[in-house]
Amino acid sequence: MNYAPFDHRIVAKVAQLILEKSDLQYSAWILNSITNPYSEINRHLINLFKDDIETLKKVYLTVKTGKDHDDHKSVTLSKILDLDPEFIVEYIEWIYTPKGEKSRWYHDSQDYSELWRHPNHREIFKRIVELVYKKEENPHWYTKLRQLFISNEEKRLDADIEQKQEELLTDLINAHHQNIRFVEFLFEVIAYFPKERRSRLVFAFLQLNQNFADFQQLELGSGPHSWSGSAVPVYQERIDYLKSLLPMLNTKQLLEHRNYIEQRIGAL
Repeated sequence: MNYAPFDHRIVAKVAQLILEKSDLQYSAWILNSITNPYSEINRHLINLFKDDIETLKKVYLTVKTGKDHDDHKSVTLSKILDLDPEFIVEYIEWIYTPKGEKSRWYHDSQDYSELWRHPNHREIFKRIVELVYKKEENPHWYTKLRQLFISNEEKRLDADIEQKQEELLTDLINAHHQNIRFVEFLFEVIAYFPKERRSRLVFAFLQLNQNFADFQQLELGSGPHSWSGSAVPVYQERIDYLKSLLPMLNTKQLLEHRNYIEQRIGAL
């Protein structure tokens, strides 16, 4: 940093020289000082790389590839998106790049919560959802999209992030309510939310789509299927959640939906 006042590109130039080395692990270890949000370099990241955005993007992906990096709450990723909003497309493509093996989601434990506070979070996450949906093609329970919404299932998100997530998902449900495959994909993420959040999003769907066959496709359970100790609290939570849906199913048009939920309650 001592030379930065004389040449603001000095860090980027050194980073490019390191990237040209063939030792991935060594490069990642050195370059982690750039992507770590607590480093001195990172504090000035935008100014240092505003003329070398491509280098910065390569640094970020190299560090992620080579080691468990320290981009706490995705602060650095958010800064890169300030410089190049389209990097989110490159990032998702990079995650799904490996052929003949599992995607990089399976090695990713990154917390993406800071992205929800980005000024353009709505546009960013709409792109992410659409990209992941296309990549995964067939919706399934273990979609890794939920990593971008909930990094730690044991910890409640801050209220402002929860609100932003619900607003985004409501918008997506409103826009795609007739595309049940897409809505089903969204509910595979929603299933991991606390029950009151799940209920509000079920209600949002029913305001626009009351087709019973479509309703049956939604994942209305809770995400985790494993537990330690007694299973009674787990089943009781599922029963309580399904019961919480009944008041919104009191109309004639939703009678079949109500019977279906009552049957599911009885089966638990």
